[in-house]
Amino acid sequence: SRRLVRDGAQVLVAQSATSTFQESWAPAQHASLGALRAAENGRPMVHATLTGISAAYGPRGERVGRPLGTDASAAEVFDLPLARGETLYGRFGDWPVYGAFAALAALCAVEGLRALRRSAPRPPGPPARTAHGSPGRPGR
Repeated sequence: SRRLVRDGAQVLVAQSATSTFQESWAPAQHASLGALRAAENGRPMVHATLTGISAAYGPRGERVGRPLGTDASAAEVFDLPLARGETLYGRFGDWPVYGAFAALAALCAVEGLRALRRSAPRPPGPPARTAHGSPGRPGR
């Protein structure tokens, strides 16, 4: 979708069919991905389905109009607010996420090295000596 926006798309459209999952949580979750794509690209998104939930979303991911459920056999017309400009995701893509993972990996590596370098706790003083000079073994 980032490439479509860079190529000048003012509206994003996704088509799908979720007939296998009609009586489950899948159609609602699948339709909600349209809101995510709309918000991350700053463009309105239409999610049109044959057997799922059809919905339209504005450029900030807000739902435009009412969704058409899995039991509807209808068509709907929506006035979508067009948008221009570029979002942070459109500009940088997944690089901030990769950077966060790299920073987390570096932090884990540093903490792991620190843990390996720490020696076992040392006793507070020299080992105890018995009368015969054998450390820690009385009477020997």
